[in-house]
Amino acid sequence: MNKRVKYYDNTVPVEIQDAMYEWSQSVSYYAGFATSDADIPKFDYRPGVDNHRIPVYGRRALFRHPIASTMEEFNRRDDVEPVRALWDHINNTIFDGQASWEEGIPEGHPGLMGPDMMFSDELGSFCKRYKHTHKRAKEGWKVYLNARAAIVGGGMPLTNQQDTDGAIHRDTSNDRDKTRYDRVGYYTVLYVVNKEWKPSWKGEVLYFGEEESGETHWKRGWNIGFPNEIVGNKPGRIIVQESEATHTGITPTKAAPEMALRMAFRVKSPVPPLEY
Repeated sequence: MNKRVKYYDNTVPVEIQDAMYEWSQSVSYYAGFATSDADIPKFDYRPGVDNHRIPVYGRRALFRHPIASTMEEFNRRDDVEPVRALWDHINNTIFDGQASWEEGIPEGHPGLMGPDMMFSDELGSFCKRYKHTHKRAKEGWKVYLNARAAIVGGGMPLTNQQDTDGAIHRDTSNDRDKTRYDRVGYYTVLYVVNKEWKPSWKGEVLYFGEEESGETHWKRGWNIGFPNEIVGNKPGRIIVQESEATHTGITPTKAAPEMALRMAFRVKSPVPPLEY
């Protein structure tokens, strides 16, 4: 058992699950191409209109729909009441109402910018549609939807820790501004939005230990232990991981009828997640 991760099943009311799934089908997901250049054209996807398995050459497996890093940003949206209800439930159920996502560690999101012609959404890029500047888009987000796709384009990974699955990483800093945090009390909370999912469709989160293995992170230098826990993409599941938990997302199989959808909250809490 990885001590840095806990998961909770059968706690989210059905009405919140239904509302969250409907919300997830109403927004656009954005991804960058497989390159370190954050300023090249990007691609977006709309559930119910686009087929998530269309192979777009060179795009990443992970799409995202950012929402906010401050309550002011959150409240400017008129379509996020299901997200608010979900967070209130998670906070009250798991953190005794004491956690705050406004104090969490932001996640940088490439793929929000680019010429409008590169986006299927009629309103263009994420920045144009939601009235964000490019500077704001580079600062990172604390509330967002992760959507991991089944098929990505070709090309060699940059390192042996990057592939069509997610890169092995920790949620401890915003790479763009190199901010450092006192990491005690910081968590990433994931909620599986999918209403239906089979174990054979994969899409899990894989967690690594911290023992000496002879391998270190290609960029950060910390040790990567061997995998010691896998948490499946079970509908309605809440996953709470410490920000320093080493992990990666597994790409779904081609048989999956949609992307693996997980709502993410980057939070800080003065109390640890409750036992369940």
